[in-house]
Amino acid sequence: MQIQKRKQNNTYVNHDSKYDFGWLLNFTDAFSKFELQQSNMKPLPKALQQNDFLLQSEIYTYNLEQEKFVLQKMELYPNMIIQDKQFIILSTCSIQKTRIEYREFSAQGLKLSNQLGYTYLFFTTLKDLTNWTKYAKKFCKLSNFLQKYTIKEKTNVPNVFACVKNKNNSVYTVNIFRLQDFDKNPSHYEQLMNEVNILMSLKHPCLLKYCSLYEDQYHLYILYDYWVGDPLYKLLEQGLVLNSIQISKIVYQLIKFAKFLHKQNLYHAQITPQNIILLRNGSLDQLQIVLINFAYREEIGVVQLIKKLPKQWVPPEMQQCNIQFPQKIDQYQIGCTLFYLCVYKPLIKGSCQSFNKSIENLDISFLRLRQESALAEKSILSLSQIDLLQYLIQPDPLKRRDLSELSNHHWFVNEKAKFKQIGKQKLLPSLRTILEIREQSSMEVKLSRLNQRLSITSIESDNDEDINLQDLNCPEDNQLTDFISILNSQNLSVHKC
Repeated sequence: MQIQKRKQNNTYVNHDSKYDFGWLLNFTDAFSKFELQQSNMKPLPKALQQNDFLLQSEIYTYNLEQEKFVLQKMELYPNMIIQDKQFIILSTCSIQKTRIEYREFSAQGLKLSNQLGYTYLFFTTLKDLTNWTKYAKKFCKLSNFLQKYTIKEKTNVPNVFACVKNKNNSVYTVNIFRLQDFDKNPSHYEQLMNEVNILMSLKHPCLLKYCSLYEDQYHLYILYDYWVGDPLYKLLEQGLVLNSIQISKIVYQLIKFAKFLHKQNLYHAQITPQNIILLRNGSLDQLQIVLINFAYREEIGVVQLIKKLPKQWVPPEMQQCNIQFPQKIDQYQIGCTLFYLCVYKPLIKGSCQSFNKSIENLDISFLRLRQESALAEKSILSLSQIDLLQYLIQPDPLKRRDLSELSNHHWFVNEKAKFKQIGKQKLLPSLRTILEIREQSSMEVKLSRLNQRLSITSIESDNDEDINLQDLNCPEDNQLTDFISILNSQNLSVHKC
């Protein structure tokens, strides 16, 4: 708690820890005793023990047993506050500044509220109050997104938009969801929030760079650093033809990223071309992907996972309702993705059919690879690719090679050697450069502010309607065709496989 004497507007802090803070309980207008008793702190499981905290401070918080505010040591981690043997997940909470004045004293702090209840934090110094507010806002749900940001244009990923911060014209990318859709499918909300928790806590080139979380009466907004990209499946449907070097770079990143997740005791479980985003910000030697739509949840069952996947991407052990080694799922799906990238060609260019429909007749099997290996001269795959694939989609999960070994597989070495012979490539174009958006005047920003409710659908759905840009008053600057042409032009003389 911060106790300030208001003499000549000084910021003197009373450090006397024996001071009776029971006077706070008399301010029923600020909070009731009923609210204080509805604590949203949960018992701390051993699995949530962490070592590297962001902040550590002595903070006054309400103690249920003593029924008064007491000084407690609290630690702030990415998306979590731990107090003694209790914790609270910040992404589930709304945050509100609280200030209470009594005679010559004032108490300043934060109120964290969610469906379970409330937690009040009052600080002993202005520095602690400032630091904790700054960090907590990165993880808690904020409000008034549409007053702070202006949506400028849609991207090629459903429900994802470029937006501008009204205060300084900084450019971001935002993913928007309609809250009422979660009423129909609560498990999707849990999955989404789990992904947000991962993005808050981890940093990796294959993860989107998370900024903040907003929520209003109708929508949930996930704000990222500015990025523009396209689902890999959409690019292939529109006519993109990847050469072996490009495929190897994509698969190599998938293996390195899966290895990173597994070190964190996580897995993705939905590594499909739908959920692989090819960013438009690099050259061929810097081909960069990110993964979206994590299926991972500790409590998710096999049946729920299988429902989310096309049958070809379901490992044999999952078909037997056994995920004793869940991280092996990612290895198998990386193998399926590698095979798909090498052999898939759309029947009708730009048909925009669903991913599941497009692979109905796609045969991904260990036996087929064994046969192709024996008939290598007629195979559409190289021997080194077949060797890697056999390790990835081995039916027995225990026989699938460790990802650390596979990242050094000779296929990647061979493809890297090919690339060195090609030389430098041209940069890939951006959907809309940051500079172009920054140049828009503040008046244009105000005119294009969203005035109507958006119709938002899930990013995973193939059949839901996309957002109508007419309500956003922003042009559709889609350069997908040019983007594919430039990518295809970089194939040069390198054969596909």
